[in-house]
Amino acid sequence: MAVGALEASGLTWRPYARATPTLVDVGLRFAPGERVLLAGASGSGKSTLLRGLAGLLDDSEGELVGQVTLGGRDPQERPGAVGLLLQDPRAGVVAEHVGRDVAFGPENRSQPPATIRSRVVDALGAVAFPYGAERPTAALSGGEGARLALAGALALGPEVLLLDEPTAMLDAAAATRVVAAVREAADAAGVTLVVAEHQLGPWLDVCDRLVVLDGGRVLADGAVRDVLSARAPALLAAGVWVPGAPDPEPLALALPDRGRAAAGLRWRGLRVAAPDGHALVEDAAGELAAGESLAVVGPSGAGKSTLLRVLAGLERPAAGTADLRTEDGWTPLPTVAASSPVLARHVGWAPQDSESAFTARTVLEEVRATGEVLHAGDPERLAASRARADLLVEALGLTALRDENPYAVSGGEQRRVVLAAATAHDPAVVLLDEPTVGQDRQTWAAVAGVLDAVQRSGSAVVATTHDPRLAARLGTRLALDGHAPTALEPADHHVRPVHEPGLPPAGRCNPLALLGTAVLAGVGSFAVTDALVGLLTLTVTLLLSPFAVRRVRPVLLRLAPVGLAALSVGWSTLLLNAGGAFSPGSGALAAKEVTRILCLVVPGALLVGLLRPSTLADALGQRLRLPARPVVTASAGLLRLDDFARSWRAMAQVRHVRGLAPRRSPVARVRQAASLTLGLLVHALRAAQELSVAMDARGFAAVRRRTYALPSTFGRADAVCLLVGVLLLVLPWTLGTVLGAR
Repeated sequence: MAVGALEASGLTWRPYARATPTLVDVGLRFAPGERVLLAGASGSGKSTLLRGLAGLLDDSEGELVGQVTLGGRDPQERPGAVGLLLQDPRAGVVAEHVGRDVAFGPENRSQPPATIRSRVVDALGAVAFPYGAERPTAALSGGEGARLALAGALALGPEVLLLDEPTAMLDAAAATRVVAAVREAADAAGVTLVVAEHQLGPWLDVCDRLVVLDGGRVLADGAVRDVLSARAPALLAAGVWVPGAPDPEPLALALPDRGRAAAGLRWRGLRVAAPDGHALVEDAAGELAAGESLAVVGPSGAGKSTLLRVLAGLERPAAGTADLRTEDGWTPLPTVAASSPVLARHVGWAPQDSESAFTARTVLEEVRATGEVLHAGDPERLAASRARADLLVEALGLTALRDENPYAVSGGEQRRVVLAAATAHDPAVVLLDEPTVGQDRQTWAAVAGVLDAVQRSGSAVVATTHDPRLAARLGTRLALDGHAPTALEPADHHVRPVHEPGLPPAGRCNPLALLGTAVLAGVGSFAVTDALVGLLTLTVTLLLSPFAVRRVRPVLLRLAPVGLAALSVGWSTLLLNAGGAFSPGSGALAAKEVTRILCLVVPGALLVGLLRPSTLADALGQRLRLPARPVVTASAGLLRLDDFARSWRAMAQVRHVRGLAPRRSPVARVRQAASLTLGLLVHALRAAQELSVAMDARGFAAVRRRTYALPSTFGRADAVCLLVGVLLLVLPWTLGTVLGAR
């Protein structure tokens, strides 16, 4: 599969959000079929270099000097030739179900549908994906999302495969399987492989060359074992996890001991369930006193993050109780969590998604934020909180970044920012979700040292982790299995149309049939000539609604603004009609306008909940022959609408647990809403940027002719659906004639 060498010449890159370059005059050449391990400290430029090698750095985001070529050409001129797995696997999800997401790359490469489906099966099997192809992507854990992203990269069938920490979010067994899958893919296809990793050991038998970055420059380059033996001291000093070297000693750090004898967390009979209802944790019981720690371990998807949110008071368990020890004794966690400042005084939380935790403009402001709120009226405590925050920033190697935007630093640096923010205000209980992911040898020692210091100062610590070093240091373990599928329950990875449980009959219709029905009904609404005709037409629509409605509440939420708009138009008609306000006949005219608007909008509001982005894109691309780029881009954007709701909720939860939630004052609530809106806007812009990169990395950048994994069919159910639309089109005309309203 040799397509020529991948070469970077004089590559320098400075993002507009950073004062200094993240890559400096990098020159590297990778021969066809070569397997390269890319190492370096957290923030050394590994992820940026991979994006550069994929041809995904341009002057819209920063200053770029130098060039990257694949066989003498720009990589983006060869769509699908370079596959890139991003550090954040969730950023690249483009479909609502696993199978269609993996199919995205082969579709962009215009593969025949049968070949696409075969590649999906092979790729999901290669990464040992535990669920079937119909699994919703929104239901995946971080580790499961990483496996999905790798499957998508493998299914693309690229000539060059660039992987950014592919095993960082995985348990040991899953990581071993992923390494084997990458090796098998490289052996079978002869791809050029570049893997950025902190943990080098699992890749020593896969890669034959080691490139080490330090401060955006190439520190070492050569045969893996030669570099490790000849440059070991320099590599250790640069933070590289050199296989066989002793584990680093945690950073020595002293934090004030508040003598917090009251600190503690306990849980009894705890049952934690996944969104689909199946149990993740059953009848769990435990207790932590001041200065004690617990490591929550288990495979990806076992429920570790969900359990942590329950212990933070952000979610309620399906059964059982959790209590915090406060000044008043053991207090039910929901009671503590009801007040944002009270919860913040007792609990510090670092979520897995670091970016969802950011609330400030700079790293230092982020770390200080909770203390500024909790101690605003106490100058002595405020000064102590600021001093502790400054100490943590220095200990975690963030001093040079203190004035940087937290969104602009690397993934490993972001995790350290969130850790500092969760502990700077000296909470009684600290809850951390995968705190050592993305850390090099030195920053791992800093994180471990901070956790030791936090425990010595009297806080109880609970951390979810796949890191055996961290788990060993924390001592006590709670092992979860999440009742996940096992080898005895093989997953079906074949791509088929997905019919969700409880889907109403109209949910099986082609999206074009649903849209056509809504349009026909909307046209018919213009024939509503009086309120009686409108009411009768609306009654028929509502009688047919059980065929299109699965859950009533979402429909009511969609209809609420429609109803308000209709009432507003009716009120305006009463006031502004030609005969004067509240003149004879104005009531009938207003009622007609209200029912007309409802007849126009209600059918669409009932049907829109049945539209799925992927099937809509299939229909628009295959049945209407619309251009692939706008159709697929719109589909991926629609998928993000649900993500925005989740992001809003996550940001609100972070603010609540950090004491930043609004008081009861209406002004405070408006400010909070404005802050969340701004945060969501920032998230949306960054998500769009990352999604664009992820899509281009899977061959979308220069797609011309696109194929689809599944056909967009049009059958008997669709004909019936359109007949309903015709009925709603002619019904107002017929009723108007029969009732003499014309």
